[in-house]
Amino acid sequence: FFLQGPDGTIIPLGAQGNGCNNAGNDFNGLIFTNGAGANYDVCSLGTPLTGIYNSSTGTAFDFSPLDGLAFDAVGWNVIVVDCFRRDRGTLDDYSVTISGGCLSAPIIYSGTSGTRIPDNACDPVDGLIEPVTFTVPPTTSDVIWWDAAIGGNQVGTGISFDPATDTNFDINTTGTTTYYVECVCNGCPSLREAVVATVDPCVGGVLLSPKVFLQGPLSGTTMATDLVGGSMLPGTSPYSDAKALVGTAPANAVDWVYIEIRSDDTAAPVTVVGQSGILLDDGTVTDADGTSPLSFAVTAGQSWFVVVKHRNHLGIMTNSAILLN
Repeated sequence: FFLQGPDGTIIPLGAQGNGCNNAGNDFNGLIFTNGAGANYDVCSLGTPLTGIYNSSTGTAFDFSPLDGLAFDAVGWNVIVVDCFRRDRGTLDDYSVTISGGCLSAPIIYSGTSGTRIPDNACDPVDGLIEPVTFTVPPTTSDVIWWDAAIGGNQVGTGISFDPATDTNFDINTTGTTTYYVECVCNGCPSLREAVVATVDPCVGGVLLSPKVFLQGPLSGTTMATDLVGGSMLPGTSPYSDAKALVGTAPANAVDWVYIEIRSDDTAAPVTVVGQSGILLDDGTVTDADGTSPLSFAVTAGQSWFVVVKHRNHLGIMTNSAILLN
């Protein structure tokens, strides 16, 4: 008796080619297992051969060559050979069961043959080969996230995982944290794969919406919008970055202004970064789309001097450094 896996691996079950013969119905209800069972010795067993066996001639059956093979793949077979002459028999029915481990229920294939077993054929390739086709159970799967490769604590579930939901993860501290993800399919967990979450230094995280009033167009609490009203507002900023409008100019646009971030207020100041913005009639400065704040690539949590320039006015600067975060 042999069991063949879908990759062609064949493992023997029971003693092969021992030359013993049993008259009549040679085997009925014969079971080979890697669980608990007796020692199979065809020469000393009665007729018909029956019972549960996990070893032969004192050696346990070795099913390990089949480990890791997909039970739902094509190519599983049971093979029966008859090495003794002039006693051709028939295999009526057979079954193969996969159970235990993480399976919630055994997976069983039962087949009916009725085919004669070739006589004087000890090689499994010349024996009676009957196919085994397992039915794939309905798939249930879960994705589970852990804080350790083995054991550890479950920190999340699902295809995506936000480290910020982990109470031990600090989004304000730079560095890396490794998480481990596994798929549990039909109750069987996969190996865990490492996923690294990285917190980089916060650069470019400053959004700025200055409030500015130009004396020339100021009237009460708002400023005139004559340029946009007369279709005279340039589509491109007149300043060095030549930033272009995103779409059409807002109806409440006053003019382009230029915003700088400086590290000091000395006679030779260091301008870290600068860009154009759209000044609205209520004094708000936005990006070129007329709604978004300006984004500056400076380190958040530090104090900076903010400068506002306009082509028809004197430039102004904050009286002191302002904390931007």
